[in-house]
Amino acid sequence: MSKKDTKPAAPEAAAPKSGPGMMGKIIGAVIIGVIVLVQAGVVYFLLPNPDAIANRVRDEVKKELDSAKEATPDVAEAEQPTEQAEVELGTFNLAIHQPSSNTTLNLTCRVMGTIDKAQQPEFTTLMENNKNRLRERIIIEFRSAELDELTDPGLGLLKRRILEKSNQLLGKPLLKSVMFPEYNYYQQ
Repeated sequence: MSKKDTKPAAPEAAAPKSGPGMMGKIIGAVIIGVIVLVQAGVVYFLLPNPDAIANRVRDEVKKELDSAKEATPDVAEAEQPTEQAEVELGTFNLAIHQPSSNTTLNLTCRVMGTIDKAQQPEFTTLMENNKNRLRERIIIEFRSAELDELTDPGLGLLKRRILEKSNQLLGKPLLKSVMFPEYNYYQQ
């Protein structure tokens, strides 16, 4: 029988390391550092100074304020008070159901408005042409109002909404204000 050579194979020479050595890593880090510093320098020189921005904005605001003062006259010169006339917009008796609280609010009120006396003929014509539509809009505003709006002592939000919707319907801002000389409600 023959003897086979069972010597272990000689270890092969270690493969050389691939990739940069220590010197290559240092050079790479230096290059990246130089790039970052150059970018920071460019940004520093290209971005304006915060004080310069503040001064520029201050000058622009000052110019706008000066031009606004020239465009608007003094309060005494602006408008002479015109003579007002009161007009009736309707009397309403409504039962408004509040589903959230399962209650009904009975509302009785008279809605009045004020207009400039000089515009009274125009208002009368527009009111006659839009009487039922105006009534419907006012009823919708009452019915879509929340309970706290209907029980507010000044009824401010409700007055503003009725004023806006009424002037929108009339096509001109003829109504100057809305008021409720009679306003009663009770909850069932």
